[in-house]
Amino acid sequence: MLKEREALIRRILISLDALVVAGVFLLTYALRRHIHDIYKLDLIPHIQVIPQFAPILSDYLVVAFLVIILWCVMLYLNGMYRSLRLKSLLELSWIIIKSAFMVVLVFGALVF
Repeated sequence: MLKEREALIRRILISLDALVVAGVFLLTYALRRHIHDIYKLDLIPHIQVIPQFAPILSDYLVVAFLVIILWCVMLYLNGMYRSLRLKSLLELSWIIIKSAFMVVLVFGALVF
């Protein structure tokens, strides 16, 4: 039964990973936008450490879309969506670390 539904489970896992990355992206965007409401400490009053401009979400959506696709592709290429029954926690952790490093490398190369 599980073998027959393997493709469906794989698609669900990829979608969940994409949703998690999108959610974290939106959370960090909100944190960046409202950092002045949270961070009130002003050690050097005449120097503005954090700029006061409000970033616009649409400026970052291309970046988010690219990172989400890269993340899912790298996890897929590193074997995260193959059978999880035979993988230890250490192997899963290594796949995630490898994928994160590769995403940073590819995204940095594209931005550069």
